[in-house]
Amino acid sequence: MAGVVAVGFLLLVQFTARAASDRPSPDALRGFRITNWALDEGAPSRINSITQSVDGMLWIGGVDGLYRFDGVTFEKVEGKRRLVVAQVLAARDGAVWVGLARGQGMLVYDKGELRPSGMPNPSREVNDIAEDRDGAIWVARGGRSVRSLAQFSRGRWREFDAGSGLPEQPVWNLLVARDGTLWVEIGRAHV
Repeated sequence: MAGVVAVGFLLLVQFTARAASDRPSPDALRGFRITNWALDEGAPSRINSITQSVDGMLWIGGVDGLYRFDGVTFEKVEGKRRLVVAQVLAARDGAVWVGLARGQGMLVYDKGELRPSGMPNPSREVNDIAEDRDGAIWVARGGRSVRSLAQFSRGRWREFDAGSGLPEQPVWNLLVARDGTLWVEIGRAHV
């Protein structure tokens, strides 16, 4: 891994200002096929995150739980308890990482089974999940200012704090750059 870079509130402000000036034209989606699925067709409501696994399946997480979609049918993936999914990430090895809300931590769907990931000190909510070039899974954990960044690598979890050089502020978004650098948004201002 090339390194971890912390990005503060300034990046968020610059991105927001740029996005407001780059509005797409009304014809921006012309030429694309648009299909809608309704709740009565099995589609979940209040979606928080979508990812596509290596087998082509879409994984959809939200307030109603975790769903797998093959392009035709939505299948709810049942857990041992009601799931409120904040984030999903399809890893290159075929596993789907599921970040939960309400202090439930992380689950992993692998080889047809949904199981706990063993993440220590679950936070109020998982803000983001990213996979680095080495296959390590990085998790931004919301609702806390200490140990808000965690990594799962080689079968074990590691938490990062001020002793690791991470400021004691909430971690929000993660991005693994092409060179392997992990970019981390830290300390978002609350409006």
